[in-house]
Amino acid sequence: MMLENIYSEKLSEMLVAEKKYMLCLEKLSAAALTDELRIALSPDSSDQRLHIERLQLCFEIQKVKKTGIISALDQYFFEHLKDVVKGKVPSLQKDISLLHSSQLIFQRKIQGYTSLQQMAIALGVEQSAQLLEQCFKDDQNAYNYLVQVSQNIIYPNANR
Repeated sequence: MMLENIYSEKLSEMLVAEKKYMLCLEKLSAAALTDELRIALSPDSSDQRLHIERLQLCFEIQKVKKTGIISALDQYFFEHLKDVVKGKVPSLQKDISLLHSSQLIFQRKIQGYTSLQQMAIALGVEQSAQLLEQCFKDDQNAYNYLVQVSQNIIYPNANR
């Protein structure tokens, strides 16, 4: 029973964080100078809204209540992101900060979804495990896209 409680708690934390990350990504996207980075950071380009729908399905499958609590790690990221988007003038330096911060977001989310998927597998909740795996894959693709943008657009422009 203990794993079920931990799973429910972490699932709830991820749902609360996912909603806030979506808003953060919108702000990061709006603050970007480079079109490619703006597109890569857009929640729509990485299917972030689907993550919320999938998490809500996981709650329905488990028949558990949402707690509305956010993890300390996610709270730290949200505080950090406020500083990153400050300043009205987009610049290459700001794009690099946006890039690094967004990569940390996706790494955090990848870790979270991997952990949740493993718990779902251990609990025998196959449908939830598949939903969580898709979120993991979306975030992995978004992270890889940011790596490509950094290699092909951001850092080559920094050398000019």
